[in-house]
Amino acid sequence: MPSGPTSAGVENQVISPEFFSNRDYLETMRVYQRNGEVFKFMSLYEKDSLSVLRVISEKFGTVREGITDFEFKTRQDYEAPTRFNIEDTSVDDNTLKTSIVKMTNDNAASIHTNHILKVVPRQNDASAGAIYTNNTGATASTTLSSSNYLGETCRVISIEPENSAGTGYTSVKLRRYYPFDNPTANVIPLTVHMQLLIVNNLRVEDGLPNPPVNKNIEIDWNYIQTSSESFGVSSHVKSGIETFGDMKPLERGYLIAQNKLMKTIEYAIVEGRRSRKEIKGKREYQTGGYLEFIPTQNYIDFGNTYGVITPDSMRQAVSEIADRAGSNVSELWWFCGREFLLKVDQAYEDKVQYTKAESESLKYELKIKEFLDHSTNTRMLFVPAKVLDNLGYTNEAHILNLSPKYKCFQIAEKEPFTEKIGLEAKGQYSEWHEIYGMWGLIRRLPETHFRIYNA
Repeated sequence: MPSGPTSAGVENQVISPEFFSNRDYLETMRVYQRNGEVFKFMSLYEKDSLSVLRVISEKFGTVREGITDFEFKTRQDYEAPTRFNIEDTSVDDNTLKTSIVKMTNDNAASIHTNHILKVVPRQNDASAGAIYTNNTGATASTTLSSSNYLGETCRVISIEPENSAGTGYTSVKLRRYYPFDNPTANVIPLTVHMQLLIVNNLRVEDGLPNPPVNKNIEIDWNYIQTSSESFGVSSHVKSGIETFGDMKPLERGYLIAQNKLMKTIEYAIVEGRRSRKEIKGKREYQTGGYLEFIPTQNYIDFGNTYGVITPDSMRQAVSEIADRAGSNVSELWWFCGREFLLKVDQAYEDKVQYTKAESESLKYELKIKEFLDHSTNTRMLFVPAKVLDNLGYTNEAHILNLSPKYKCFQIAEKEPFTEKIGLEAKGQYSEWHEIYGMWGLIRRLPETHFRIYNA
């Protein structure tokens, strides 16, 4: 189980519901609507509707348990890896039919001598290759054919100590062409364009237990930041002037401040830079957003990789992104800038592969579409995200793993947002209030999130 903050929130329970929840929007609207003023009220709220913040907060709720300081940690690993990179060309013994391969310490710690490893093409590698044999091990080739039609499998013989292959790397010895007793095919070197995949676990009769598989646990950390907006009324306004459908001026100020603060928080979820500063002897914390969390290898130049957006190029992109994210990722949410989404809509006009996701559209009050592709079990949900347009990412899609299993992004609260009253009035204000809270963004599994640009 993850260490640090735990997922205490439930679906549709969000940070201080009086600030986020659509149910409260509707209740407030009913209270303050007056003779045709409801449209103005809705326009104020929905000028640039929340998208990323709304989905994350409504879908996964908030986390308060375990948030005790301005710095918090979250564990990143939920599953032991089964697919491993080869970091250098293998050192082979053609007589003994063995190979020594170089792996990272973490990967080598995830295998043991019960494991059978298959040689498979390296994912997302234009030069990827594999090795195939016949059913006796008499022949082998890097080309699949009617003569060599079985993917090569190897047995783990031994695992050297950490750093045996250099700092950060371990040497692993493999029995090639396993389980053939006397294979006569020459040993084909294992290269960086191949990977090793655990395909079986075999323990000999009455065999002793293997050392525990123990991958080094990856930890991400982030900061809790303080955010606030003030609002108030002057003595002149408070004395009796009422506007906006009989809404009291202080209440109207509250709504405007709330809207501004929530919009700013959504921008921070995207653009936040994890940092801590000392300002006049006081500490200022900034929580890191999701954009800096996405690894650069998951930045995808769509135009140079797939060409213009067409049904074929989108199908290829969707399939490859799902493959890279992993088979256990059940939902990838594409938060799309206007220009990117327009190109997708034009490419898929009147096509059944790209249809409205009815339940999600109703639930989040956003026009959400789903891309249907049978090459993957991962749902692909496309969301219009005005926040990306405002931030200058109109021709981009930010793809976030929002699978319920992982809850990769959640709002953490150290001090829930509240309205503080009774502040000392200053200047023209006779009454001065503040919306105030301490919050941060929990981030998990960076390798499962992507950024598409240049579409």
